[in-house]
Amino acid sequence: MDYYLNKTNKLLKFGVERVIWINTISQTIMEEDLKPRDWHTPVEITAGVNLSVGDLVDNYNQNRPG
Repeated sequence: MDYYLNKTNKLLKFGVERVIWINTISQTIMEEDLKPRDWHTPVEITAGVNLSVGDLVDNYNQNRPG
């Protein structure tokens, strides 16, 4: 967890406006508060634009050929 905290703080100090971590093994997302959330939870990427990583993955898996 220290890595995420240190890296997030460095990025924000550098001027990055938003940090969103996507953890594929645990299928969670973390924003600046570093609270893990299910990756089906919508995240606001930019003003008015929400994204659900889990829904994107599910959609891809349902519609991929083969």
